[in-house]
Amino acid sequence: MTLPIVPDRWTHRDWSNDPVLGLASSVARALLRPATYVGVAREAASAVADAVMFPLGMMHTPLVDRVDGAGRSRTRPMILVHGYGHNKSAWLFLAGRLRQAGIDRVETFDYNPMADDIPTLGAALRHRVDALLCRTGADRVDVVGHSMGGVVCRWMIQECGGSDLVRTCVTVSTPHEGTLAAVLGPGRTARQLRPHSPVMRRLRRSLHSSDVRWIAYYSNIDTLVIPARSGRLEGDGVTVENILIKDRGHLGILLSGRLADDILSRLSHPAGSTRPAA
Repeated sequence: MTLPIVPDRWTHRDWSNDPVLGLASSVARALLRPATYVGVAREAASAVADAVMFPLGMMHTPLVDRVDGAGRSRTRPMILVHGYGHNKSAWLFLAGRLRQAGIDRVETFDYNPMADDIPTLGAALRHRVDALLCRTGADRVDVVGHSMGGVVCRWMIQECGGSDLVRTCVTVSTPHEGTLAAVLGPGRTARQLRPHSPVMRRLRRSLHSSDVRWIAYYSNIDTLVIPARSGRLEGDGVTVENILIKDRGHLGILLSGRLADDILSRLSHPAGSTRPAA
């Protein structure tokens, strides 16, 4: 079967003033790539695996610290924050890889988006960071947020005084400018994830230069971050490492070995140093 040819004037035109036609153009380009279909099939398989693992996220699992003689963590602790409608089972693969790499303390932050909104969750995450630093004796933490979890991490850092407590903030498939998919979500928190919501506008205004290292992973076939460019974190005067993980969907990216390897590589190297590409 011969695939349709999309004229260059459609695929390369700037659609910033017409988001509907811009989305249609993006879809047209994606449909011409065989890798898109592989990625979609992989995302479907990831959704099945995610459904199987979801009940594990409702189980209590004790945390085991590897500490020195003074009770301090030997490496910088990390907190993982899941996305809207998910739970800590989202991190089973990545958390395992992080622990195998020798990170002493990897914790998850669970929440219910129907009960608490983004500012409330950001404040709760700040308390969690304070408690973790107190227990481990570390001076800073690393935080990783998937989807809405990345927005919660940003609120904690930008609006709750967390910039002095976080070394690195990693976001994965996070709608930094909001997502049109949130129109379908119920409740106040979903409304806060829509483009141009008061929460999104405030985060855009309060993003400024600090000691926090920002790393944002995004996908070219993420059907829940719309438009796709929202997965990139951009702000005046702020340096961000925006990294594309190609052909991984919103859930499948969490099971990506490329993602796990790249996070570990970047965390083990200072910002701006040479690292293998994702």
